[in-house]
Amino acid sequence: MISTSKKRKTLINKTIIKKIRAKIEAMKTFVNADGGDVHFVEFKKNILKLEVVGKCVHCPSFTMTYNNWIKKTLLDEFPQIKDVIFVVN
Repeated sequence: MISTSKKRKTLINKTIIKKIRAKIEAMKTFVNADGGDVHFVEFKKNILKLEVVGKCVHCPSFTMTYNNWIKKTLLDEFPQIKDVIFVVN
């Protein structure tokens, strides 16, 4: 049997993930306009992993866009996130 505490943690985590995904979707418009994209991969142990695809992978502004805008925004808005890791494929 799953404890009430564990159920609550799972529900809270699902709620946070839903909010994180919604924020990423809202930010995609800017990234998509330049031929790139960013996808939610996972949120585990307070680490958010995002996949970067398209033109963003080789863009000279990659670091500025992803670290100074997307990562900073997500860290500021969601105190549960301790770090954001970008996976480039």
